[in-house]
Amino acid sequence: MIPLGHYTELTLRGITPFLWCLGLGLLTFVPLGIAYGDLLMPNLLLAAAFYWMINRPQLMPNSVLFLLGLMYDLLNGGLIGCMSLALIAAARFTNSQRRIFTGRMFVVSWWGFVIVAVGYGAVNWAIVSMLTRGSIDPTTTAVQTLMTVAAYPLVALGLGRFQRRVLD
Repeated sequence: MIPLGHYTELTLRGITPFLWCLGLGLLTFVPLGIAYGDLLMPNLLLAAAFYWMINRPQLMPNSVLFLLGLMYDLLNGGLIGCMSLALIAAARFTNSQRRIFTGRMFVVSWWGFVIVAVGYGAVNWAIVSMLTRGSIDPTTTAVQTLMTVAAYPLVALGLGRFQRRVLD
């Protein structure tokens, strides 16, 4: 007979990526207290989800990605389903390129994240432009995309250390 504690440990390990993504996604909405703080805040949910899609894809199924994206969109006040679609598209991309990203230098997965972040920024900008029936200034989207790309190494470093200590 397997003790109950074993099942609890397995459950906690299984939901850990979801909890990290949720926490970092919520951190995205914390005001920085500086001018243009929302412009400077990276999309930490996208960075965390990408990390777990590469390193623990079995713990980030489409249903979890959809739920995370839906919660993000509800908190953001934006178009419902946009982030869910972006996360699922990112999962498809990472699944198709898994051999390239895993077991290589960090720079390779970072370039993969650059592709995902730029794609998300471009599609998000296009959708907002269509909804407002006019072209909006892409500077805001470009700056947030750059901040997200710049934040990914820190997110990956922190999550990598956590993964090695707790999940492995």
